[in-house]
Amino acid sequence: MTTTHLIGVDTEFCGPFRSAKVSVKLLRGVAAWSKARGARQILVHVSTGYALKQTDRLIRAGGGICIGGSYLVKCS
Repeated sequence: MTTTHLIGVDTEFCGPFRSAKVSVKLLRGVAAWSKARGARQILVHVSTGYALKQTDRLIRAGGGICIGGSYLVKCS
């Protein structure tokens, strides 16, 4: 299992649409890196308190399962 404490993208710099695309690509990159090292899951901690609804929607759309304040994402 890989644990990620922050996947941060500056929405003021790139805007909401592009920052969502960048976040998805970063998470895919973490998944590829993790899978190459034998991990089957990623635990993404969401602790910034910023844009929680949007973050929840984005991670769940990618198959993430909410566990408390974190999300479990499969490396596929």
